Amino acid sequence: MLVTVAGVLGTLFAIVTVGGGVLVIAMRERIAGWNARVNRKTFGAFGDRVAKNSTPSWIVIIGVGLILLGVVSLLRVIFPGQG
Repeated sequence: MLVTVAGVLGTLFAIVTVGGGVLVIAMRERIAGWNARVNRKTFGAFGDRVAKNSTPSWIVIIGVGLILLGVVSLLRVIFPGQG
């Protein structure tokens, strides 16, 4: 078994993204509240309209996306293929 720099970096990237996705899902309410506050402070009246869309369900989509990115990265390390 040959260990390469690309394999190690790909594995680290996969671990960090999957872990980040899990943390994002676990802390979704706090992140959504923080995002709404920042939008209100930064954009004023327009930020109020944007902040209404900052719900925890949208944050879950981001967390799931991070987990999928990590899984795909890990699969690319395990099965390098062409490219």
